[in-house]
Amino acid sequence: MTDFFIVEEIQKMIKGLPKPRLFFKKGVSVRGYFRPYMSLKDYTKAALFMDQNEVTPVTVRFSSMLGDIGTADTRRNIKCMAVKFHSYGEVYDMICQNIPVLMTNDINDLSKATDTYRTRAYFDGINRKRFWEYISDHNASITFALMLYSHMGLAYSFVDINMFSVNTYLMMNNDRHKCMVRFKWVPISEKLNRNADPDKVITVNTAEFIAGYDPDIAVNEIISRILTKRFPMFELHVQMIPVSKAGNKKYTDRTLLWSENEAPYMCVGMMVLDQIDDGRIDDPELYFLPANTVEGIEVYLDEMSQIYDFLLRSEAMERGAEL
Repeated sequence: MTDFFIVEEIQKMIKGLPKPRLFFKKGVSVRGYFRPYMSLKDYTKAALFMDQNEVTPVTVRFSSMLGDIGTADTRRNIKCMAVKFHSYGEVYDMICQNIPVLMTNDINDLSKATDTYRTRAYFDGINRKRFWEYISDHNASITFALMLYSHMGLAYSFVDINMFSVNTYLMMNNDRHKCMVRFKWVPISEKLNRNADPDKVITVNTAEFIAGYDPDIAVNEIISRILTKRFPMFELHVQMIPVSKAGNKKYTDRTLLWSENEAPYMCVGMMVLDQIDDGRIDDPELYFLPANTVEGIEVYLDEMSQIYDFLLRSEAMERGAEL
């Protein structure tokens, strides 16, 4: 083959092929707005929390961490919700999931931890032997494993489950006083019954049946509720810890929960999702980065948050996103 122009054109075509996401491949993106219930000016100078009359547009992507486009929504999985706040030209990305802790807080174990999920090169269920061997060697992962193998791992809805922030953040007010915070999104039922059980519980047998009957049940639910104007709604709850305790590992380790007795949740605002994103089910160019924060909110910088941001940033750039 001597026509080098054709070879170059073929290489351009191959390079131009869309690249899949590393994780969170199957998802749905929607739009809406966030409104705080009260001013949090005592804790942060972030504009989106300063005024209870302030409405902040949001872009939200719901996804499953593991699997491909065709993976059933009822596969045992980690459900994720990433929220992008558009505030006065600034962007704040809050990445959340339905499991409130991570599998590891050690960057040296990150690759090994993620590899435990795969049975083969593609995802067709968690490799239980490899997964539990990893858990037995890493006691810090036990809380995560027990939650994943509870009803939380079989959730068949994106909008009727609690979502917890993956990262710990720092809030800073105008006096430069800081506190560490973690967030939780709590769904509000269609009838505004805040006492309703937010976690839709199903059995393993029911999950397998739904996987064959309606593998896209969680995605379809969001689309149906928005099109029929039964808009999904979430309340934002926040836990706060004085930044002076940052040296204590139990407050910075992502495999550990914060005690609600020591740091009770405070309900601070509501998010309403009322639009399908640009008429598409999922925006392939949409990305979320932990380091995308606004004035008054910072991500707690440790090795795990830095490597997690680098991972998502590199993955977005490989897919052609303009950062």
